[in-house]
Amino acid sequence: MSKQYITEKELSDMTGRALQTLRNDRFNGRGFPYIKIGRSVRYDLDRILTILDRSTVKTSSFENGGGC
Repeated sequence: MSKQYITEKELSDMTGRALQTLRNDRFNGRGFPYIKIGRSVRYDLDRILTILDRSTVKTSSFENGGGC
């Protein structure tokens, strides 16, 4: 299976972070890991999903079968 990469616009839509915030983060050496292909910026979808999963805060009410 080949790797899947997403654009900064797709990452912005997925995370709710503004495009300019993603660009500022890259410029300042922080934020999500990315690759450059020429002038294009791409994000490894698997890595992004892993990062988001690790950032998930699990609350006790949901772990015990509860909910909102």
